Amino acid sequence: MQSEYLLGVAELGQDPYPRIDALNFFGPAMRPYFFEHGQFRVPSLRTEAYRLQLNRDIVLPWPWSVGSYEGALATIGSEKNIPDRKDYLRSCNGPWTQGDNHQVELWLPWGIGFVSCGNHSIAAGILAGEGVLTPSDVRDMGYLFDEVLHDGHNFLDLKTSRVLGPAPSWRLGAVFEIGRLMREHGLLAPPALLMAP
Repeated sequence: MQSEYLLGVAELGQDPYPRIDALNFFGPAMRPYFFEHGQFRVPSLRTEAYRLQLNRDIVLPWPWSVGSYEGALATIGSEKNIPDRKDYLRSCNGPWTQGDNHQVELWLPWGIGFVSCGNHSIAAGILAGEGVLTPSDVRDMGYLFDEVLHDGHNFLDLKTSRVLGPAPSWRLGAVFEIGRLMREHGLLAPPALLMAP
């Protein structure tokens, strides 16, 4: 999925795919399980305890603008550090660094980072194989596995056995169940950094 989105705007032009949205990632059947009384059911974890490595971790940007993407790809990366260069599309160049506009929501146990802002520069960092990102929000969604199951076709409510509906694709249904296995085996991706309380 990451590869499709990274190639999409370059191959197909402006707005090639729909936005990747954390709340809609597993489809509309799951959305009611995220909230209670209009609030997220789980609190945000300490963001400073997590780091996403753009060359390794699952980060899902949504590059949508051809021009912005071209500018980011042309200027971001350690090999693109050209002294005194001022690109008209980007005021800085060289190694990828996290900026104030980089907003990524990290969902555990999967370790999926959903990009809400900074899509083009984060995509360029992924393609350059460099950069470390502190997420702007971290949620452990493991409670879902006590309430919902994906049976290969549909999500099912475990308490009522009610069919909730399909995942957007079979692979996203599989991703949901991989999260169950990760929780059962005590795996979080990426693991929290060891930090003083």
